[in-house]
Amino acid sequence: MRTSTLLSCLITWLVSVVSMVKCHDNYKCNHGAIISAEQITNTLTPPGIKTNNLGLLLINNERRPVYWREISVAPEYLAINGETLSYRAVFYDGGILLDILEIEHSEPEKQITKCIKFEGDKVASGGLPSDLGNI
Repeated sequence: MRTSTLLSCLITWLVSVVSMVKCHDNYKCNHGAIISAEQITNTLTPPGIKTNNLGLLLINNERRPVYWREISVAPEYLAINGETLSYRAVFYDGGILLDILEIEHSEPEKQITKCIKFEGDKVASGGLPSDLGNI
């Protein structure tokens, strides 16, 4: 095999491997739950987990389907002060994360709060619009 062909194959392989590795930040939610980068990666990567369609969202001037999946958290963060809670990762295009949400299942309607992203020692908010509709 010629050196240029081998080098070309190696570069193609490296690009494909790097694109498969996704790095995420940690998130802290309103009721104290910490969603780790590892939990997010585990939630977004397995193909067998049910994916729920949230609808279309305008992303980079293009309408794209947006999805969500439940995130597993420690049991003490599933019910606080008599309220049932759940946590969801919202994403598009096979795992590009938009936000982590905490859902408080109270009556008469759900309360949805964005979890806060930790980037090193800085805190930044997520990227979904505030009107989330029927998540």
